[in-house]
Amino acid sequence: NCLNHALKLNPNDATLHNTMGEVYRALLDGHQALACYDRAIQLNPRLICAYNNRGIVNALLGKTTEAIADWQTVLNLTANDPAEAASRAKTFSNLGNVYLDLGDAAKAIECHRHSLELDSTNISTLSNFLRDHNLLPNLPPEEMLGIHREWCARFTRNITPFPASSAGNSRDPDRRLRVGFVSPDFREHAVVYFLM
Repeated sequence: NCLNHALKLNPNDATLHNTMGEVYRALLDGHQALACYDRAIQLNPRLICAYNNRGIVNALLGKTTEAIADWQTVLNLTANDPAEAASRAKTFSNLGNVYLDLGDAAKAIECHRHSLELDSTNISTLSNFLRDHNLLPNLPPEEMLGIHREWCARFTRNITPFPASSAGNSRDPDRRLRVGFVSPDFREHAVVYFLM
């Protein structure tokens, strides 16, 4: 209600229309969200967040051509602005995910590589980069291992392993081993390809 009231007071505020689009996206009303993003872009054709958000909703609705066009617009608008590196990194990551959905693992890898060049600390993007490589048909195992070792070196250096004695299990090599997996993203995580 507050946002609707603000829009009545400021009907030409592109940022408010973008925010309303975010509300509709959170409510899973993609078509209303798109209408809000369209209006925001009509009012301010340089509103980067509106293109990015519209690209996300287009991708969720299966409109991949439109999503790619929105994200290409973000990249064009931010091309010479170092302050927009984080936005560009997210945009390349989004593009990589859409290209993977389209079955183009090589293009997905290229996009995720660009994203990592802009933000090398994003675990999600690097995990997607690993996942993409699993879909290359002729990737040598040594190269795959190297990519995974790079991920491990980058993201596990500050993790302190549990001491071996803290597990409290038997060290008998002939014991029955029980293994369990818990993951919120088991369907798409790179490691699932090694287990299934």
